[in-house]
Amino acid sequence: MPLVVLVLAFSYNFIWKVIHEYTHLAALKLIVGKELYSYDINLRPHFLGNDWVSASVSWKARPLTMKEHGLIAIAPHIVEFIACLCFMCSGLFLIGDFMREHFYIFFLWSTFWFGGIIDLLAAANAGNAESSDLKVFSDCYDIDPQEMRYGSWFFGYLSVLAGFAFIWIIL
Repeated sequence: MPLVVLVLAFSYNFIWKVIHEYTHLAALKLIVGKELYSYDINLRPHFLGNDWVSASVSWKARPLTMKEHGLIAIAPHIVEFIACLCFMCSGLFLIGDFMREHFYIFFLWSTFWFGGIIDLLAAANAGNAESSDLKVFSDCYDIDPQEMRYGSWFFGYLSVLAGFAFIWIIL
């Protein structure tokens, strides 16, 4: 069983990297449309400017406004917000007998969304790195970067505590 958990952790980490970067790309395509000339998604750890990042997307498109750039930067965190909500509600699956008999489905569901929470908390821990999505968004919208980080931490940890509490109450 520990080997299964370890394999799931690494695979979910990679899946959430892909979701994160492709959400940037989806937002970019929605905002820029046909004026997106090329893009490249790098899913390996590398340097982006002076920052060490686990993955990145680079593109060539028409010049973006600050507001557009901020929306592209925050797009994956909207998906991670949804992941927080899905994890908090994962205990609902345990109400019926079906999931209690097929516990592995609940396990896969809840651990997948938990990976999204981890991605959100990792973004909050990225600090004031210039390539941090939360920093880019806060710079584009004149928001204090620390407030963005604290908000992400608060909601991430709140969803973890509420989700585990809800699962514990139902079990």
